[in-house]
Amino acid sequence: TYTISFNTDGGEELFSIERTYGETYGNLPEAVKPGYTFTGWYLEDQKIESTTVVDVTSDTTLQARYNINNYNNVNKYSANVNRCLKKNSGF
Repeated sequence: TYTISFNTDGGEELFSIERTYGETYGNLPEAVKPGYTFTGWYLEDQKIESTTVVDVTSDTTLQARYNINNYNNVNKYSANVNRCLKKNSGF
């Protein structure tokens, strides 16, 4: 049995879990990082999923990966609303 820790790369801290060599990872926590969407846990370049078989022979740390959220549409909407408000308020 080995300890699996989680590096959330600036996201919310998570507790480590215990897993046994040769068994699957099972349920894994989801990382949360404001402004980003979690895409999965990785051990180097290997994506680790609940069905992945544990093949590490020592305690290890999984790395969270994210995609940055795109707020361009929100910013465009805000700019249009502000423009309309100024136009209709006489400024």
